[in-house]
Order: sequence, then structure tokens, then C-alpha cells
Amino acid sequence: MAALNNIGQAGGLLGMGAGIAAIASSAAAGTAFVMAVGGPQVAVTAGVLGLALMLREAYSNREKQHEKLIPYVWSLIDDEPPKINIHASGQSGHLDMAANHAIYLMKEADAQFEGMGRKLSLAEGKFEKFMDSYGVAIDLLIRNDPGKNKWIGAVKMEGWTAERKKAPPAQQGFYDHHVLEALESFNQAKINSEKMWAEACKQGNPIFEFMRRLSHVGNYFQCAQIINVATYTKLGSSTRWNTTDPLLQWTGTTYYRERLKKISEMKKLAEDNYAEYELFVQRNGIHY
Repeated sequence: MAALNNIGQAGGLLGMGAGIAAIASSAAAGTAFVMAVGGPQVAVTAGVLGLALMLREAYSNREKQHEKLIPYVWSLIDDEPPKINIHASGQSGHLDMAANHAIYLMKEADAQFEGMGRKLSLAEGKFEKFMDSYGVAIDLLIRNDPGKNKWIGAVKMEGWTAERKKAPPAQQGFYDHHVLEALESFNQAKINSEKMWAEACKQGNPIFEFMRRLSHVGNYFQCAQIINVATYTKLGSSTRWNTTDPLLQWTGTTYYRERLKKISEMKKLAEDNYAEYELFVQRNGIHY
């Protein structure tokens, strides 16, 4: 992860303010991944993981400032714009509040900036290790039949339908047990994977901590910019500020957002596949 290494190098060589400016400027918002987790990214894509919930437990005053800054900044978790546009006309009050939070974090930055890349990398490693296990847990819910290039559950449903049509009335229930055995396996995969996901979203565990680190890094990227904008505004500047996503200046932003989006889509696919299969069984009255 060269992008992560660049964080530490910039901090060590340039100092806090210059390091942040050299890398980028931006923050945190929301999507499905984050909502599924309990914080912002994936509202799959605004619907699957979720920052407000994830960061509800504050570890310190610094943690509270990170949390309070979230509505005003862009996020490394997804590409949703901030909930409150501090650059918009009539938002000077929100800009002042965002600047106060940013100033606090900048004061604390000298103690946090040097290890930022290492902490993010460590959290990412644990998160990816969890995802390996989670991928195994939901495999049955997303795996394609190699011969038909479609989900194995869909193949089961098609097989039942075909058998039902060609079988004489007395034998129409012959294939039912194949469908029901698969449902039991899918249901167990659903239960196990949901339990794993919920556990990983708890404070201190892989999803929570990785989302937390991404949120923090995104916040630090944008602190200097927020203070800069607030300063010019207080002095009556009429300068037009670029309100596009400042985090895009860093190559790591696209990587993380795309990675989490894929995870969000994978999770949603597993949920949708199971729901479709369960509904199929119910609608067709398939039972032992």
C-alpha cells in the first residue's frame, strides 16, 4: 500500500500542516457499507456499512471532535457529499463550527499524524483478514454454477421448475427435497455470515476500527482546508472556493471507495439471493 506509506512520509518530512496539504484535503460522509456497519460508506452506497452509528461511542475529546466534523466533510468510505455544505451561502455558522472542530484536531495532530499511516494499515490488515473469513461464510449465497454462470440457488430454482413441468402428478414433489436441503444450507450461511458481520461491527473489532481509521484520515486531510476557508471568510473574502471532492487528490481515496463499494455490492447480492430463494420456496408451497 504505497498510498498509506506516503502518509507517514509526508508527515515526517514536511510537518503536520504541510504534510496534510501535500497529500490532500477532505473528509467523511455516508453509503450502504457504512450503514450496514454502523457508520457512513456503504448506504450500499448510502445503504450498507454507517459512520454516525459506528462513532457514537467516543473514546476521548479528540474522538468527539472527529465525530462532530463528519457532517461537514467528505469521506474515504464513499463519494457522498457532506451532509452540510459549509461553502454554501448562509452557512457561516456551520463553517465556524467545522473550523473549531478542525482547529482542535490540528492541535492534536502532532501526536497523531506520525502514526496515522501505520494505524490505518494495521486496521486494514485486520479488516481484510476478516473479509477473507466473511467471504467463505457467504460463499453459498453468491457462488455461481460453473456450467451455467449463474448463482447455484437460481439453478436449483430452475431445476425444480423444469422437473415439476415434466413429472406426472404423482411424482411432482420428487424434487422438493433438493430445494429444501439447499434452503437449509443457504439459511445457515445467512445466519453465520450475519453473526460474523454484526460482531465485526462492534467497537474494537475489524469493521468498526477500519471505518474509524478511514474517517479519521479523511478528517485530517480536510482540517487545513476548512481552517483556511474559515479564515478568509472571517476576513470578508469573496473568493470562490472549489467545492469538489478534495479527497480525490489522493490515489488512496479511489482505492478505498471502490473496495468498499464492491464489498457492499457483494453483501447486498448475498442478501438479495437468499431473499429470492426463500420467497420462491414460499410461493410454490414447497415443503417436506
